[in-house]
Amino acid sequence: FSTQKPIRKYANKKIETTEAKQLTERLNELMTQEKIYTNPKLKLKTVAEKLAVSPHHLSQLLNDNLGKGFATYINEHRIEAACQLLGHSQHLSLEGVGYEVGFSSKSNFFITFKKIKGVTPAQFQRGTSKTDTTFSI
Repeated sequence: FSTQKPIRKYANKKIETTEAKQLTERLNELMTQEKIYTNPKLKLKTVAEKLAVSPHHLSQLLNDNLGKGFATYINEHRIEAACQLLGHSQHLSLEGVGYEVGFSSKSNFFITFKKIKGVTPAQFQRGTSKTDTTFSI
């Protein structure tokens, strides 16, 4: 039994607020404009290279400043894009939507969608077709 407080992963190397803000903006730009999350084989290293930072630095930014890991961050973007497609696209199947936004399997898409949104993709789609509202993270 330890009486020490838990140590935050990067407590002694916190990224400066200004740098964190700039990096977060560049990261958001990669997500919204380049839509790199649609690559099902996307890796932390690839994103770090695009941002010209080390994988460790990107991981630190995500964990320390955004409060989430890489996979969660990417999956949230994928699910948000899936919600847009589910609300507007009539030509894609539910499974097709998952592949379109970067999931490599139907089951992973369905599980992740339910975890993030609290409903299945089909339930979400039925809900949006009735009310035409957009759910957000």
